[in-house]
Amino acid sequence: MWDVIQNALVAMLTAVAAVGIPVIATALLWGAVGRLAPHDYHDVPMVQRLAVIAGLLFAIGVVLGGPTARSYAESRMFEIGGPWDLAFGEFLLRRIAVPFQVAGEIARKAADGQWRIIYPAATGLLLAAASAFLAFRFWRGAMASRAAAGTLILALGVAVIAFYVAEATLWLVHKLNFWAFAVLTVLYQRHRNAQGH
Repeated sequence: MWDVIQNALVAMLTAVAAVGIPVIATALLWGAVGRLAPHDYHDVPMVQRLAVIAGLLFAIGVVLGGPTARSYAESRMFEIGGPWDLAFGEFLLRRIAVPFQVAGEIARKAADGQWRIIYPAATGLLLAAASAFLAFRFWRGAMASRAAAGTLILALGVAVIAFYVAEATLWLVHKLNFWAFAVLTVLYQRHRNAQGH
């Protein structure tokens, strides 16, 4: 009995840690961008939005065309010994490093003519560059450089956080299987009741 309780507590703490990481990372990202970028950076939402969209598109590109793309197949979700059957620390080390390794994979797929797979990532990279260059239209001198650096950090941070959220969601579904669906059902019903449906 104690083993069951202990395993349940470890699973809950791991789930809390898995969910807490992107929350903390988002706060740290906005804090870093706020310290680096000019004080009026938030007054130009177009630059921020482009950076956020760039990060999201890059994360989608990593999911669709990255080296772990095959692990998203439904048949692999609950596979024992499969890509999601990892301890939390191993999950963090093996799966979260992927966005940083994907540049070579994107270049290889582009050389092989597999453009449709890498469109989101390539578009994300282009939007990140465009948002950084756009900073030079709104600011001058050192402020423009700071805004461009903040924009690139924002795009990179959003990409990593979005990829982590996708990976952690699937990892949690594997680890918690039935309970993940039960929790999602409860959250959905709570959301519907809050809206007055």
